Amino acid sequence: MEVSGARAAVYVGLVSIVIALAWRVLNWVWFRPKRLETFLRQQGLSGNSYRFLFGDVKESSMMTKEAKSKPMNLSHDITPRVLPHLHQTVSNFGHNSFIWDGPTPTVIISNPEDAKDMFPRYGDFEKPRLGSLAKLLATGLANYDGEKWAKHRRIINPAFHMEKLKKMVPAFNECCSEMISEWEALVSEEGSCELDVWPCLQNLSADVISRTAFGSSYQEGRKIFQLLLEQIELVVALFQSVCVYIPGWSFLPTKINRRMKEIDKKIKSSLEEVINKRKRAMKMGDGTKDDLLGILLESNFKEIQQHGSKERFGMSTEDMIEECKLFYFAGQETTSVLLVWTMVVLSMHPNWQHLAREEVLQAFGNNKPDFDGLTELKVVTMILNEVLRLYPPAYTFYRNVDKKTQLGKLTLPAGGQITVPTLLVHHDKELWGEDANEFNPERFSGGVSMATKGRLCFFPFGWGPRICIGQNFALLEAKTALSMILQSFTFELSPSYAHAPHDLKQSSIMLKESTSKPMNLSDDTAPRVLPFIHQTVKNNGIQLLESSYLLFFFFFFFPKMQMPSLEQHLEVAMKKEEEYFNSRRSKLNSQLKVYNLSTFQDEESNRKEIQQHGNNNNNVGMSIEDVIEECKLFYFAGQETQLFYFAGQETTSALLVWTMILAFPNWQDRAREEVLVVFRNQKTDFDGLNHLK
Repeated sequence: MEVSGARAAVYVGLVSIVIALAWRVLNWVWFRPKRLETFLRQQGLSGNSYRFLFGDVKESSMMTKEAKSKPMNLSHDITPRVLPHLHQTVSNFGHNSFIWDGPTPTVIISNPEDAKDMFPRYGDFEKPRLGSLAKLLATGLANYDGEKWAKHRRIINPAFHMEKLKKMVPAFNECCSEMISEWEALVSEEGSCELDVWPCLQNLSADVISRTAFGSSYQEGRKIFQLLLEQIELVVALFQSVCVYIPGWSFLPTKINRRMKEIDKKIKSSLEEVINKRKRAMKMGDGTKDDLLGILLESNFKEIQQHGSKERFGMSTEDMIEECKLFYFAGQETTSVLLVWTMVVLSMHPNWQHLAREEVLQAFGNNKPDFDGLTELKVVTMILNEVLRLYPPAYTFYRNVDKKTQLGKLTLPAGGQITVPTLLVHHDKELWGEDANEFNPERFSGGVSMATKGRLCFFPFGWGPRICIGQNFALLEAKTALSMILQSFTFELSPSYAHAPHDLKQSSIMLKESTSKPMNLSDDTAPRVLPFIHQTVKNNGIQLLESSYLLFFFFFFFPKMQMPSLEQHLEVAMKKEEEYFNSRRSKLNSQLKVYNLSTFQDEESNRKEIQQHGNNNNNVGMSIEDVIEECKLFYFAGQETQLFYFAGQETTSALLVWTMILAFPNWQDRAREEVLVVFRNQKTDFDGLNHLK
């Protein structure tokens, strides 16, 4: 009887545990979300009704996939593409609305007054907890809360004081000079080149971080960055798979998990070696360096001394490793993205590119930028602020609500989230006027305060006590790089550019993966050469073939070669052509046949066209502007030594080498037979070439 009673007690206990667990799960996925929804609606908030377990996740995922499936028009109205679900929610339900992140409601805070109230209250609104994958990239200051955040912020602050940043400008100049020299090597004395600037600007930002963070140890810093870059690519790839949603997946010994842990170990050991080496040098009396690591170590040492030399009051080596990782992760991405969008926008608005160049040349001439001059650049600052408004580095800011909290007129329940959608606020016509989606740096001519009219509607780096500690570093680097680019080049968008914000990382990863190994001897080259386009067309249809992803390609020209401009040269040339056209007609025609410029009409043909329709009819024939444009096309298409294409080879040489590579000897024999029949052992001639079938 006692045994039976004990068994019954065990069974009752097990059943109770199962029931308790089942209740907790059911409460989490249903009852709790429904209670929170009722509470939010009582506050006057609107949104979709809660859907079991997934909430709005499926709808949001489908909308994002649809938005990114094709490029958009060349417009700055990017919100429907980048944040389609948030954009639709606000459009349907207004500013006082919420969305569902699974079973968790997220209240949208787009009112400037509420955002201004939220940002300083970092104790009431803490950052969401990092997952295991995100921790592999970086934790550090940006992801801490409470006392740990306050301590780290206090220790790191001195490294980003303006007086310290002033000493880093020479390092900025050195890194930028190396990139500029590489670009100049691609551009001949009187020509141009087509260049994907995104990887160049990524490398620039990485070099800047390496030099300014580690000083003389920047070579070790470069190696660390390459490892971190690989880690980012692996994490992004995992986030795009279903594996990331399987609990405990990161602990399985898969190939990618093993590689990520191996990289993490290498990064930490390399950083630890650099940090310990610097600590030993400081103990030996070697003066503190003016790089970020040296300043950080000095500040940390002072913090420990102020608390009686107790190590626990400072940052541990592990803490410093995480902060160094964060320097790379946040600093490199932010500045390179800002620079590339600035170049895109200035290519779309060449008048502002011209104004910025004039200001830079007036401030520095051909000399390298200096700190005092950079801080006085008004037009460049206006442009950068407007780019940060249209293309902010952080599209949204999320915060947890762990206890019932008052925010403005809203009472927020415990267990939810809030989000401040930077992109929506920056593009809000009620706040910025009807031209909110247009590029207009003039709005910042009186500074940020005047542009925002004292409201919190411009916060690309956050706001309040937790504002990005590196914003001055990022802006100073961006001003330096942009100034040196403007000193050396003019630039415009390449014809291969497609406006598709937010696809860059994915296309970059796919291209790197596809070119990392040789392919079989096959003619099916599309998956290797254009992997992202190939995949997009495969998934969404051939109609997207013409332009389906973001390529930051630009044509670069030396500004000095534009004086006098190409148009002025061509106008003079056309006038001279009138004087001796008849004597040169036969030679000109033969040249035009060689270059196959079929749309170009010589002066006689153009004159006949006008005469046939009456000499006073301005709607027929080619104007001088038309002829100039055709000559420009002729110039850039025909100059082998002056135009460099995406693959790094001129069109004809690329065609020839691929023709010789093709592994079909039977066709080689047939081609040789035809050539020998037509020309025998004589040199080729025009008529014979035209008969080669």
